[in-house]
Amino acid sequence: VEHTVSPTLLEEERATVRRIAERDAAIREAQRRVGEAEVRLEKLKADRRGAEARCQRLQLELTHSEQEEDRIPKPPWRPRSRRPPPRPPRRPPLTTPSPTW
Repeated sequence: VEHTVSPTLLEEERATVRRIAERDAAIREAQRRVGEAEVRLEKLKADRRGAEARCQRLQLELTHSEQEEDRIPKPPWRPRSRRPPPRPPRRPPLTTPSPTW
C-alpha cells in the first residue's frame, strides 16, 4: 500500500517543527538570561553584605571615638554675652594750631 502525504500537510508539519525549534531556542535564551541575572543577584547580595559589614565596623569605630571624646575633659561652656565687648575710648581729635595774626 503506497502512502502519499499531501504537500500542504508536509508544509504544515515543517512549519510546526520550525515553530517548536524557535520556541526551544527562545526558552534556552531566556534560561541563559535568568542564569546571568542570578549571578548578578548573588554578586549584589555579596556586595551588600560587604557594605553592611563596613557600615557596622564604621559605626563601632564612631561609637568608640565618641567614648574616647567623652573621657577628654572639656572646658566649661559659657553662654555668649548679649552685649558687645566695650569699645576702646576715643581719642580726642587732633587740634590744628589756630593761626596767630
